[in-house]
Formats: sequence, C-alpha cells, structure tokens
Amino acid sequence: MDDEAFLALRRAQALFIAYAVNLFLPQTHLLSRLARLNPGSVAAPENLDSFFDSDEDLSFDFDD
Repeated sequence: MDDEAFLALRRAQALFIAYAVNLFLPQTHLLSRLARLNPGSVAAPENLDSFFDSDEDLSFDFDD
C-alpha cells in the first residue's frame, strides 16, 4: 500500500477495519469447524409451559 492510501485510511479512521481483517482472515478455518460442530438450531417444543413445571402464574399463548 502506498503512503497516500495509508494516510487516507488513517484520516478516515478506517485503519482499525484493515487491522481487524488482517487478524480475522487467518481464523476463517475456525468458522467452518464450528459450523460442523454445531450444525444448526434445535426446534422449540410445542408447549413451552412444560419448561415451567406447574407454575400457574406464567403461561405463553402465541396463537393470538
């Protein structure tokens, strides 16, 4: 990178983005590894009241 481009980034206070990209790119292989370990979200149960035992004061009704 030439001096003018560097100074333009510095004046725009954008150097932190360039530094972050330099730190992040070598770690991209970790994202694919994490994706394999955690393949997706778990579906929520149909009845959320079962999580709160017999608590009669708290109920959920999403059908409205």
